[in-house]
Amino acid sequence: MKYRVISLLAIVVLLSLSACMQDHPNASDVRKEVKVSASIDGAQSQSVKTRATNNSWEAGDVIGLFMKKSDEVLTTSALALNAKYATNNGNSSFNAVDESNKIYFPFHNEEVDFIAYYPYKETLSDLSYPVDVSDQSDLSKIDLMYSNDAKKINSTSENVKLTFFHQLSNIILNISMIDAPEDEDLSELNVKITDVNTKASFSLVDGTLSSEAEPKSVSFNVSTDGKTAQAILLPNESLTNSCLVFTTKESSYSFDLSQASIDSLNMSTKYTFNVTLKPGQVEIEGITTTIEDWTNGGSKDITADEVKSENSSTDDGESEEGEPSNNPPDGDGAAEEDGSLGDGTEENPYNVNQVEDNIGETNVWVYGYIVGYYSISSMENFVYGFDGARDKFIAIAFKPTETNYLKTIQVDLIEEADSSIKGKINLKDNPTNFKKRVNIYGNIKRDLKGVLKIYHVKKAILIEPDTEE
Repeated sequence: MKYRVISLLAIVVLLSLSACMQDHPNASDVRKEVKVSASIDGAQSQSVKTRATNNSWEAGDVIGLFMKKSDEVLTTSALALNAKYATNNGNSSFNAVDESNKIYFPFHNEEVDFIAYYPYKETLSDLSYPVDVSDQSDLSKIDLMYSNDAKKINSTSENVKLTFFHQLSNIILNISMIDAPEDEDLSELNVKITDVNTKASFSLVDGTLSSEAEPKSVSFNVSTDGKTAQAILLPNESLTNSCLVFTTKESSYSFDLSQASIDSLNMSTKYTFNVTLKPGQVEIEGITTTIEDWTNGGSKDITADEVKSENSSTDDGESEEGEPSNNPPDGDGAAEEDGSLGDGTEENPYNVNQVEDNIGETNVWVYGYIVGYYSISSMENFVYGFDGARDKFIAIAFKPTETNYLKTIQVDLIEEADSSIKGKINLKDNPTNFKKRVNIYGNIKRDLKGVLKIYHVKKAILIEPDTEE
């Protein structure tokens, strides 16, 4: 009985000590929730209502948050992975969206680092963020931002302060039109930039961007009045093969960006183009930049010509003004050929007029005459001749004097084409190929834009024209 009393007394003492410890806990043993405040680098701008140029959060914005031990590399074994934090009021305060996402500091004041990104993605592969800028309809969804400056923080901190930096590039177009027809306006304006890469992978570990290519034309996000357009694009993007194309209800205008001093797009940089559309040309004056939340990107005055669907040259080798053209003489009299039908073999290739009847065929031979090129992958942008030629697309036709783009076939020297073939037959590097016959070995298709083309070019045979008079 005596021993039972002693045991009961011991239990009471232990319970009392436990209660005292709970009344006066050790600060290093308390589980403290992480509180987050976040800002976007730069001074606020109200010029365009999108996060791309306006340094403020919107209610419901969500970031992904990681916590790791200080000075350690971020891995999938980090203390917190892709926790979902949101701002309810659009201010700088972010909180976990639910209990399962809450992050707590480690005990004993252990120091930690934080990494965060925007916009949030539920699933990430190998700590890599997939970037795709092909759809510009909602700029805030592709305005990738990254924060890794919150370092050596412990539970004594009141808030974890994150600063986000833009990781992509931003182009702003301020557009006006003068001397236009009365029925011409900008309300249905379409603006695009051609031949830019649209996909990349962004490493959340070290903040580096690796391009995955997939070049295509990207349409700008255009305001309802057509006076402003902007796009967010991948940085380190070469612009030497790209054009700005403006299309109204009545006309199309194009500017070749290879003529500008801006060779590529830089990260976190905003470029502002002041564009004036005139009949026959585009004037882009003062490519200026601002240093709001984006870095200065340089400036230059540029002028662009209106896109013509057909060239003004005539079949007799003279321009409309009567001046002699600089085009080489006609080929070997192919205009007089009877157009006998081929079977797609190397010995008996299809002629250009047979291509449309054989869409979908692969590994076939087609012959035609190189009559020009396309400034972009669009039939309407056919240019007869070789002046200003680009190395991506050539046009072939049944006659070496053909100037009607509707009677040409596009030879795509990009899509799965043999690079040695591109260097051999493109007009940019080989202007003397103009009006030469070429036999092409590849595949036939009509692409999503309706362009009839030969692609995946594996072989090409140039046939020299007969020089006899």
